[in-house]
Amino acid sequence: MKVAYAVPRYLPHLGGIENHVAALATGVARAGHQVTVLTQQEGAAAPVEEIIDGVTVRRFASLLSFRGQGLSPRLWQAVRNLDRTTDILHVHNVDAASTLGVLIAARPGPILVTPHYLGSGSGLLTQTMHRLYDPHLGRALGKASTIICVSRAEADQLVHDLDVDDGNIRVIPNGVDVAGLRGAVPADAIDPVVLVAGRLETYKQAAVVVAAIAYLPEPYSLVIAGSGPAAASLNRLAAISGVAHRVRFTGQLTFAELARWYRRASVVVSMSLRECFGMTLAEGLAAGCGVVASNIPAHREVIEAAGWDTRTLISPTASGEEVAATIEYAAAAGIGFAAAVSTWEDVVKETLRVYEATST
Repeated sequence: MKVAYAVPRYLPHLGGIENHVAALATGVARAGHQVTVLTQQEGAAAPVEEIIDGVTVRRFASLLSFRGQGLSPRLWQAVRNLDRTTDILHVHNVDAASTLGVLIAARPGPILVTPHYLGSGSGLLTQTMHRLYDPHLGRALGKASTIICVSRAEADQLVHDLDVDDGNIRVIPNGVDVAGLRGAVPADAIDPVVLVAGRLETYKQAAVVVAAIAYLPEPYSLVIAGSGPAAASLNRLAAISGVAHRVRFTGQLTFAELARWYRRASVVVSMSLRECFGMTLAEGLAAGCGVVASNIPAHREVIEAAGWDTRTLISPTASGEEVAATIEYAAAAGIGFAAAVSTWEDVVKETLRVYEATST
């Protein structure tokens, strides 16, 4: 089978979607299929074409940058010109500026879309843009043979916002590199460690976790792994709150580096206002951590599926003091390696079944 992935950014960029596509593409290639990733040349220097773990990666220059992501007519043309022997085109990330062009350019045939959809967001500018963009996106998604969502919560949001046919949706949860997590050597730090991982955006509410540290006794410390526009304000908050000496900012980490912090952490926290999947929670549970999370549908879905204590789901508007109390509860209820999570091997097998059903 010949499979092509179209995604706005790919390795060496690090991020949830980039890692998802890399794990899936690599797994499909290892299963004996011919795999190509079509992506944009964004920021980090990388060859126009190379092979990574058996996957051919082709990168196309962007005409301009929009909200930190490129618009690449060359990528759209590459999708249009895909060899007619390509069995599957799998498009990822509908929130990216370039993806609508990819879907419009795609020729009729077996097209799958994994949206990684976060909803219409908050703020006047973001919501206005979605009102203009979403009707076009909804129509473009009509070309998809199947839409693969990473959670039922994402699927429900997609149906509600874009009027997508629910009967055309399959739910395949994100995978976790369980072996990589459990085999990692714990990072050097004094226990107990609270870990927040991911892109530092305001809506992810790492600020309330910084505030919570002031209510936790020493030697509790907080590690914030990631980068993004909220980094500077989080640093200032840690200083103003008098906990700067107990908060470590690592910047963006590779998976291997992050795995060491998962293995050291007592509790992983995500107080995000919106997610299509609770990836850091799933990884934390797989690594043996307790978890604390905002009670949003995607978080609840991951925690319930893993068999973790739902009492650590708290209001997205919880105070720092409330978050601190829940962290202490979760730390005392640590589960070892008992959590049930999907592996990337599971995801590849389920996705290949969809490919096979779609291409026949």
